[in-house]
Amino acid sequence: MPKAEVSTAVTARVSPALVRWCERCEAEHVPDGLFRAAGCQAQIVLGPEANRATMLYPTPDHPAVGVRQPRLALLRAFFRVNGPTTRPLFRDWLGVGADEPWRAVASTLVRVRVDDRKCDLPESMLDEVRGAPPPEGVLLVPPGDPYLRQADRSLLVPDRARREQVWRALSAPGAVLVDGEVVGVWRYRRAQHRMAVRFFEALPRGRREEMERNAQWLTGDERLRFEFDGVG
Repeated sequence: MPKAEVSTAVTARVSPALVRWCERCEAEHVPDGLFRAAGCQAQIVLGPEANRATMLYPTPDHPAVGVRQPRLALLRAFFRVNGPTTRPLFRDWLGVGADEPWRAVASTLVRVRVDDRKCDLPESMLDEVRGAPPPEGVLLVPPGDPYLRQADRSLLVPDRARREQVWRALSAPGAVLVDGEVVGVWRYRRAQHRMAVRFFEALPRGRREEMERNAQWLTGDERLRFEFDGVG
């Protein structure tokens, strides 16, 4: 189901004390943190979008799916998405029962170093990771995008002050990616045809034009206008 429909249904069923006004959505609904925590317990996860809508799907161990060794399947998927990682990070992401699947694959893991930290990676993925091309291009990713849900936030955004802007507890913004690096945040107001962008660092004019084209494609708003803040 689309996340918006699920959120509407959940909001109608919970106590009014759990509902908050969301500035980004300009509507009242259950806070995203609580929504995600409940979704984890309900065995519901984010999945591929459909018609530009964020979709929710059952996890592999949901009764409707019935996959054997579901947490092991999730661990393997976690490695494919995140690359080198650690058991504590996987435990934080999964929330429960992370030790058993990790022990199941321990003999297939090799120790690697990412910057100054030690991580693990399936040996079968070493060549793929070593040969991965560097990311290129300018891209706007929306709040809650899987790229921003990586457990190791300090690796994705090393600067603490910037992390606080990217991962706000309430009404988190989207992120501006340049060659895979988070260089700013954005908020879109459809009713006002306005996108506010805050840069963490200066962008060459050509790259800013790439960002504006991507924003037009993302929103489909022909009347979109930009408001820039920060460096650049």
